[in-house]
Amino acid sequence: MQPYYRQLAKGADAAEAWESTMPQVKATMQHGLWRKDLMAGSSGSSRYCPLPEVQGTLQEVEEVLTRSRMFQFKPDGDVTLMAVQDAKGIPITTFQDPLHYPHHTKFLAPGPLGQCHPIPDDPVVREQMLKHARNYERIYRSYNLPFQSRPGSDMAKAIEVFKAQLASWQKKLKRIQELEQRRLRRLERRSGIKPDAKEEDAGRGRGQGRPPVQAVEEDDDDGDFDDDDLIASTSGMEGPTSLSPQQTGAAGNRCP
Repeated sequence: MQPYYRQLAKGADAAEAWESTMPQVKATMQHGLWRKDLMAGSSGSSRYCPLPEVQGTLQEVEEVLTRSRMFQFKPDGDVTLMAVQDAKGIPITTFQDPLHYPHHTKFLAPGPLGQCHPIPDDPVVREQMLKHARNYERIYRSYNLPFQSRPGSDMAKAIEVFKAQLASWQKKLKRIQELEQRRLRRLERRSGIKPDAKEEDAGRGRGQGRPPVQAVEEDDDDGDFDDDDLIASTSGMEGPTSLSPQQTGAAGNRCP
């Protein structure tokens, strides 16, 4: 088969490669009895295997390939291929083999392999499977709510109740805001001034209020700093020149 494989490696079509390399393959063909890919002996004739045997072999090969494809992403786990033996060197069959499942456990395999084997008639096993199925369904429902619930279902009724409560709450909030605005307007009409200005006048009468803020004329500038901006920004700061004579004298006495 090497000539055929070399043609495939070069990118040739499978049918064309087989037609071109078939004479070379037949010239090196060996006829006989084979066991586990090893030639056990010659049959003495060049007759082919019977058709049922060929079909059975192809069926077994297809089954092995299908299982390998289903479990090609099966995790390796903590047991590596270098440690699949015991202390005496005897090989150990691990669960990581994609083609191996213990007895009465093939129903747990995913895909068509698990569907080919019935669930054991054991009430304990079935109860455990139902328990995990119900748990999975509960988790799915708790994190995946339907976007459009079925009319008449519990979810649809709950959404209607929530919408009614939300509308009532928004109506009450709007009413509270209107009453608060009316109260502020009545307070302004009675005092004649705003509540903030009234508090400032009361504080100024006690000597604790701030002087009235003078309006600053706005000038058209392009956003750059000028002398007026620097003066306005430093007018409220107390520098070394604003110290009182007592503070200056005290500072001078502390100097050596």
